Amino acid sequence: MTHQTWMEHAACRDSDPLLFERHDDTTNTRGPYPHETEQALALCATCPTTTACVLWVRPVQSGYTGVAGGIVWSNGRPDRRQPARSQG
Repeated sequence: MTHQTWMEHAACRDSDPLLFERHDDTTNTRGPYPHETEQALALCATCPTTTACVLWVRPVQSGYTGVAGGIVWSNGRPDRRQPARSQG
């Protein structure tokens, strides 16, 4: 699948790219993720192109910090925390 093709099918195709960047959470390693991260993960959970997303972002090589492919990345490594779950 080419970049153009998978992006057309991505759940985030109409979302603001800033939603997927980590903001104020880089020092809080035990607390819940910020609201934006939760929103990004919710979109990823419905997305059919998460594998292509990770391959495109190349978080390990780029040192990416943010959400890509349904994974929260911190300096190119998966953040091992589990996202906060809403009770309801």
